[in-house]
Amino acid sequence: MSNSDNFLEYIGPPDSLHGYQRSYKMLLLIHMLGLVDSEGKVQQDVLYKSIQQFYMDRNNKGLKAEADNSDIQRGIDNLTIDTVGRIMDTNPFRVIKDKGFINKKTIDDLDYIYFEPALWQEFKPEDIDNLKDILNKKLKLYYKTYLGDENMDNFEFVRETNETKTDSEKIVEHITKYILSQGFQYDENEITNFYLSLKSKPFVLLAGISGTGKSKLVQLFAEAVGATSENERYNIIPVRPDWSDPSDLLGYRDIEGNFQPGPLTTIIKKATDNPELPYFVCLDEMNLARVEYYFSDILSIIETRKLVGEGSDSVVTTDKLFKSEAFGNDNESREEYGHLRLPDNLYIIGTVNMDETTFPFSKKVLDRANTIEFNKIKLAVNFDDFGGNLGETGPVKISNTEIRSKYIKLLDCIEEQEHIEKVIYILENINTSLERVGLQFGYRIRDEIIFYSLYAVNENLMDFYAAMDYAIKQKILPRIQGSNLSIKEVLIELFMFFVGDISKRYDALDNEVSIKMHEYIRENTVDYPLCAEKICKMVGRYELDGFTTFWE
Repeated sequence: MSNSDNFLEYIGPPDSLHGYQRSYKMLLLIHMLGLVDSEGKVQQDVLYKSIQQFYMDRNNKGLKAEADNSDIQRGIDNLTIDTVGRIMDTNPFRVIKDKGFINKKTIDDLDYIYFEPALWQEFKPEDIDNLKDILNKKLKLYYKTYLGDENMDNFEFVRETNETKTDSEKIVEHITKYILSQGFQYDENEITNFYLSLKSKPFVLLAGISGTGKSKLVQLFAEAVGATSENERYNIIPVRPDWSDPSDLLGYRDIEGNFQPGPLTTIIKKATDNPELPYFVCLDEMNLARVEYYFSDILSIIETRKLVGEGSDSVVTTDKLFKSEAFGNDNESREEYGHLRLPDNLYIIGTVNMDETTFPFSKKVLDRANTIEFNKIKLAVNFDDFGGNLGETGPVKISNTEIRSKYIKLLDCIEEQEHIEKVIYILENINTSLERVGLQFGYRIRDEIIFYSLYAVNENLMDFYAAMDYAIKQKILPRIQGSNLSIKEVLIELFMFFVGDISKRYDALDNEVSIKMHEYIRENTVDYPLCAEKICKMVGRYELDGFTTFWE
């Protein structure tokens, strides 16, 4: 008997539900058959998102997604891709895999589910159509028999077109393609995260070892949306080690009493004069000097942001950049620069290296920024992604309204009460652990995590838990450091929360806890993989040096 015949026998006849206690197996196979590429593989997240949407569509129509005692139906109002993934990974994926029909593999850090090559090669187009028909009939029979649904239509897979994507999805897709066309590779999740970080607050830190492409990402991201060094909407400002006060950025009065604008002031003036277009500033090697010394005025001004106006006419404004006395008797400069505020079309990105030549960040800085790590280096190149294979992918002029923040304070998104409460519940659990070592966070971090997750979910860029994973790692974990054993205890406690297994116990006095944590992550699906992995590294650093920090 051929592989395809074995598979057909395993599926069974269309009028039988033998071996089908839930909809899971049918939906996994239907969606796989609709989504796989020419090699018989589909990206795991894409597959599970499609299955999630099927269940959500039924719920939105007032129909039961699954049986009352199922995890799907119990959690249908807040059904996430992670939940769907956990269910599918357990059953049916494992069961069908054990039969030798499907499997998983990782390509360029992305997980794929695929039909075994020996099986896939035997499939003809008509075989796939026949399989879809059988599975659709089984699915209809299941919902009629067990849930009383008499009128369920065949599920027809419809590929997502560009027209159905949100504006943010289109922007991220374009930026990704543009960067590839220039011969550089960044994971699309990295670009999405960078976009969401800028959108939630226009001050971002890119941290990592030298040569990982931090400055290049800022440049290419800016170019993709039409901001270049030629049109002076992208500017790189190298930070000097001797910078000791804001005058190096903002300006100063010379010995004759005339105000000399700094490089950032000049850019702010241009951005203010062109409010519809985004401007980008890259502070290169930002921590070569103490950030709190030369950047303190900007940090304070950022926190005065407020939303003025309503709807599409609203703008984000701040307090004035300069007090009147900054200009002395230079009335001409006062006239030109005295009205300046931080415009909502200016995005400041600092690139930082953490080594013996640089300064650490205070909580004042970390609380006001998203900190994105660039430490994973992928030297392999997929030449098919570069240049001509992408077609004409040039810069696109994008309005600042597509990028700028929509929420400044919690009141601006109060209609999202259910989402807000869900975020706060998670953050309260984390803060309870951090309070033990005096590292709890306040309202600023709470609000910015809420904003990040709202943008991610509402713009269909990430599911809720993926967004929370990124936001927590970037806003909370950089604040944790110390040499006290209680720091390790708190990190262990957070790890258990991030993996979703509070019953797991580790002894803080054990010097191999980090190894056991890594083993757990490898063997289990965890709720917050980015945070869990980072905690592992931080615990490992504590075990090695007796001191730990977020920074590598």
